[in-house]
Amino acid sequence: MTLDKVQVVDVDDSCPHLPLVEGGTARAVIWPGTGARYRSMHLFELDPGGRTVEMRHPMEAVYYVIEGDAVAKDLRTGEQHRATMGGMIFVEPETPYVIRTDGNSTRLVGGPCPPDPSLYAGLTSVADARSVKLDELGWESIDAKLRKCVVDGERMTLTRYSFDPGGRFPHHVHDQEQLTYVLFGNITFLIDGVGHDLDAGSLVVIPASVPHSAEAGPKGAEVLSVVSPARTGAHGVEMLEEE
Repeated sequence: MTLDKVQVVDVDDSCPHLPLVEGGTARAVIWPGTGARYRSMHLFELDPGGRTVEMRHPMEAVYYVIEGDAVAKDLRTGEQHRATMGGMIFVEPETPYVIRTDGNSTRLVGGPCPPDPSLYAGLTSVADARSVKLDELGWESIDAKLRKCVVDGERMTLTRYSFDPGGRFPHHVHDQEQLTYVLFGNITFLIDGVGHDLDAGSLVVIPASVPHSAEAGPKGAEVLSVVSPARTGAHGVEMLEEE
């Protein structure tokens, strides 16, 4: 859901604790529970000798050292990188790592970008339960014949697509499972090389990592598509050559 306001988030009891630290605390400050879709910011306060748990994300992560010294260890290569106060740590996608203190207490802020939904399993917030009127969501144009509006949950993403006659979503693949329900019109999905003609009331289930595309018929179409786990923006979507 697109936010239409600026938020100021104080680090207080409203920021949920994350089980990411051994010897200290970690709190989610900016995360999907605050409506964030493209960025996460977590505050880590490590006691002397404290460290994070082993982490690995499908997206990159960045941390800024507010106070003290931190050592980031690449668990894949064993390399260790020291960051002093004012320094930053960058972690490439799919890199297993831990961050520990270098003797004294250390405070750092940062996290994966976009947010990693796996970090928030089991968390609750005032943002978890909400009602949304799809007709009031703003449309985002993908191209001249295709528009979308998006609602993000913690573990799934719902997208409403509106296709003009002949509008199409190009051949692509992603690592989320997808369910698409046709509200009206007709549309043809090409899924792993096989065509599926759908009309209003039809539902298609597309397994994760299976290439697919969609093209609306002569009357256009509107569909609701749900992917799980949640997807932020176009993260994890790979466009393919057309079949």
